[in-house]
Amino acid sequence: LSFKNLGVHFEANEDLREVYGCTSSQRRPKSVAKAEFPNIDFSKIETEQDEVWTPIEEPLHLRTRQRRFITYIRQQPEKKIGVVTHSLWLLALFRDTVKCEEPSLNSSVFRTGELKSVVLEFDEPIIEHANAAHRAVARVLR
Repeated sequence: LSFKNLGVHFEANEDLREVYGCTSSQRRPKSVAKAEFPNIDFSKIETEQDEVWTPIEEPLHLRTRQRRFITYIRQQPEKKIGVVTHSLWLLALFRDTVKCEEPSLNSSVFRTGELKSVVLEFDEPIIEHANAAHRAVARVLR
């Protein structure tokens, strides 16, 4: 779902993919996705074919993807960013990658279509290295 003419930028990000391991998490060719979702910017998807999917994803690889994404959003000028991804990716993010003050974020999967407003607070300067760990605290915005 994308809303034209609202001044909102939608972009695809390879690091937000579901945890690798099931066939459904293997993405379609970039050109197919672009044709189906013309209002989404796919410029950050580097390859036409899915070259990163593997049958099993090691937890360290998933955390690396999550840290790379956290670094990316942290460098954006926007202060409010919507993130749409899969429930297991979010569970792993809040359980393993960022510190959570809210038990509901790291103890159960998100339901299909569930929306939670979360604030990420960083307690150190931006580290430019994509694999650097960021100490972030997540809390639910009430």
